[in-house]
Amino acid sequence: MSVDKQQMHFKVFVGKGNNSMLVRSLFKARFWWLLHDKEEMEKVNFMWTQCRKNQIMQTIKTKLIFAKDQESKDTQ
Repeated sequence: MSVDKQQMHFKVFVGKGNNSMLVRSLFKARFWWLLHDKEEMEKVNFMWTQCRKNQIMQTIKTKLIFAKDQESKDTQ
């Protein structure tokens, strides 16, 4: 069974440092990953950065927050 290469694509942002050249080369070798040149959390499926960035970390829902959101939806 073959999958059309144009059907599925994911976007990745690779920041500087933290073995970024290695990570970038790994993603470039996979046709279904496209490199995104801007640090835009809402537009990428995977983000690789050197250090913890509070602005980005605040946009990620943790399992605990997600569970609380689900509980509140279930009780409504």
